[in-house]
Amino acid sequence: MNTFGIDHQPGLTCIALREGGQQRARVALVGDGARSMIPNTVAPEGYWGSGALGRPGAYSPAGTKGAWIDEPGASLFWRGLYARLRAYLGRMAPTRDNGYRIAIALQGEEYSADAHAVAALARAAGFDDVVLLPGTYALLCRWLASAGMPEHRPRTVITLAVGEVATLVGGFQLEWSLRGLPAVRAASVPKSVAEAGYRSWNRRLLELLRERLKEAPPEGYTNLLHDAALRYAVRLSQARSEESVQWREALEEQLYAPLSLSYAQCAAWPECVSLGSALADSVRAALRTLGGGTADLLIVGGIGSLWPFVEKIAAALGPVWCSGAAGDDVAVGATWCGELCEYASGALITASTSTTQQTGSPTGLPEASRAFAPPWERGAADVD
Repeated sequence: MNTFGIDHQPGLTCIALREGGQQRARVALVGDGARSMIPNTVAPEGYWGSGALGRPGAYSPAGTKGAWIDEPGASLFWRGLYARLRAYLGRMAPTRDNGYRIAIALQGEEYSADAHAVAALARAAGFDDVVLLPGTYALLCRWLASAGMPEHRPRTVITLAVGEVATLVGGFQLEWSLRGLPAVRAASVPKSVAEAGYRSWNRRLLELLRERLKEAPPEGYTNLLHDAALRYAVRLSQARSEESVQWREALEEQLYAPLSLSYAQCAAWPECVSLGSALADSVRAALRTLGGGTADLLIVGGIGSLWPFVEKIAAALGPVWCSGAAGDDVAVGATWCGELCEYASGALITASTSTTQQTGSPTGLPEASRAFAPPWERGAADVD
């Protein structure tokens, strides 16, 4: 089964597609044509994602704690997502009959409760094979799927999925088989650490930026500034602790004084100081559930780990693994849900509707009859 992995955050969504099995898998990111981190925004007349930003009557999520389930915007967004994936596949429906399922990873304070609402939204949009899972399980799968995994096989693993508004912490007790893949023998209930996501750190950085601006940012710059803040975070993570990193992003020419920060200065922000103790407590709680005192490995990933805070804190608790492609981690990991390790309780919800042949799509366009070919083998004329 080919799988679209969806990292669904409160304000943005990231999508990856895996086609093929373990030996011949091909993984590609699916953006909205402008961004790989798709804004959860939709507007009348079919505008979706980046194309809907700033449009009259556009809907965006108002909540900050969990998945976007507020109507009418949420339903319109999922219908637009279905249309986007259908176009990406060359006007072929992303359904079970065509060999596709979707695995949606959630996190945040309300991730478990949100799963039912998100599953209903996805089914109503036209998806008929839907799996919901916590971001911590997707991150475990991301590590298992990584090339060059070391021969050492850790038994007690902690995953820290750093998102937009929170970090989800989960623990796994692994039992390895001769074929090289593990079974999950025990797992902790994932715990969400609030105010531990990129939105909090972006907000602090952008406040410092605005203090140095000669005038208020132009209208419509919000998303551009958040994109710029994440690029700055990447540069900060590559610098030494005491090395200053200057803002070289949007609006630099409008600053009356340069903005330059080191990791050590950012780590002293109040939200980062409290983060250290909150994460350590969550890791210890997960270890107690697993009956162990230390972690053999801590896996750090997710969009929010573009900022280096969680990785640095985790390094004081045990060996750390990071993919090097933090923004893709959860979406790519979700594509492997249920295939790389035995974990019966890994999915929050597994929902498949009837696999009876459909005569049309939710957009009203008839499905074309064609032999299967993956997106990278289809001609440009086949893709919207």
